[in-house]
Order: sequence, then C-alpha cells, then structure tokens
Amino acid sequence: MRFENKTVIVTGAARGLAAAASRMLAQEGASLVLADLDIDRLKKVAADINASLPEDQQSVAVKVDVTSPLMIDALVKRALDRNGRIDAIVNCAGGYHHYNGLIGTSEQEWNSIVDTNLKSIFLCCQAVLPTMVKQNYGRIVNVSSLAARTYSYFLGSHYSAAKAGTLGLTRHIAHEYGPKGVTANAIAPTAFRGERLSEIMSPEQERDLISKTPLRRIPDAEDIAPAIVFLASDEARFITGVTLDVNGGLVTH
Repeated sequence: MRFENKTVIVTGAARGLAAAASRMLAQEGASLVLADLDIDRLKKVAADINASLPEDQQSVAVKVDVTSPLMIDALVKRALDRNGRIDAIVNCAGGYHHYNGLIGTSEQEWNSIVDTNLKSIFLCCQAVLPTMVKQNYGRIVNVSSLAARTYSYFLGSHYSAAKAGTLGLTRHIAHEYGPKGVTANAIAPTAFRGERLSEIMSPEQERDLISKTPLRRIPDAEDIAPAIVFLASDEARFITGVTLDVNGGLVTH
C-alpha cells in the first residue's frame, strides 16, 4: 500500500484522468480530498470510491474553483483536517474552449484558458507548499499535455502556452523546494478516451491520430493514471523536475 496513512489532494477529480487516478490512489491506501467545481458529479465519484473503503479512509468531496485563492485555502484546510498532513497533490483541473484560431481568440478567452490551466496550478502549489516545507516532505504532480511538447491542433495556442508554462513552473518548483524535501514532476499525456474526446476530435482526426501513434490506439484514462500514481509515490523519491510523456510514442524527447 504505497499511500497508506498519506493524504492526497486531487483537483479536477469529477471526471476523466483525475477520477481514474483517484481510484488508483485510494486502492493504494490514500486518504483523498477530491476537488472540482462540479460538486454533484464529484460526490458521485467519491461515493463510488468510498463504497469499497473502510470508514477511516473515506474520501471527501470539496467544491473548488481552482482560480479562487479563498476556495483553495479552504481545500487545504479540509485536507489538513484529515491527518494534519498533505503528502501529495495532483493538479489535474483545467479547461478549454473550441478554438477559432489565434486571430479569432479574444483576450478574455486567452485569460480564461491560462487561468484554469496554469494560474490554477500556481495557486494550488503555493497553497500546499508551506505545509510540505514544514513536513520536509511533499509530492507535487502537475498534469500538462502533449500540446506542451508540440502544439495543440484541437485546443489552440492559449492551451499550448498554458500547458508549456506548467512544465516551466514544475521545473522551478523542483529546484526551489527540492532542498525542503519536496519533489515536483509533470506528465504530458496525449488525448485519451472519454466523454470530452468527441467534443474536440472528429472521427477522421481520431483515425489520423491513431495512425501517427506507434502503439496504434488512443488510450483510456486508466492507461495514463498509473504515471500520476507513480510520481506521487515514494518509488519516485529521487525523481524531480521531469516531465513524463505518456503518449504511446507519438512524441519522444
């Protein structure tokens, strides 16, 4: 049980990759504090996870707008109320708009995408780091994207910029807080199957993506989530400042 007696925050946990990672973390013994703006859906994820857990390991669902410092502070307090610790945070919350080209992108849309995908991670890391420094222990896992390595054909320049910024932020945190016992790493996943895939990708684009991927398929969230769990665990205790590409060989660095 890699996460026994450990408290882990997961943002964006109401669906997709974050929900899959949350299930795996719970199976490994983590006490989870799940965050999302969609509280009704989040409560269903928490209930599903809790169905197979003992009472002292029940996950909690907290409504959080990850662009709101006040709501993030309340989330951190809720996590500390569990065991007096925050051992890891998985920053998976984000957002996107249908892209209308760089020329057609408004300043408001740009700000919205950067705020939800980059500023949110800054705020969440800033909120948990004092506790992690005090503990001399912490694991930060930031979810970026394949778009940070290349570009986003589907989601646009603002999304690519925010996800690339996540990698820079992750590297900086690793260097600044490594001496305090904190590791910071990122993953850069490709598109994966889920309800949002059909919103951003046509069947023709899906076939094209598969043909360009050496493993010749589009992954499920469960194919990507183990990378998050690994980086949040003590198995990755001497890994920091890295970005783990989880894309089936589509892009390698």
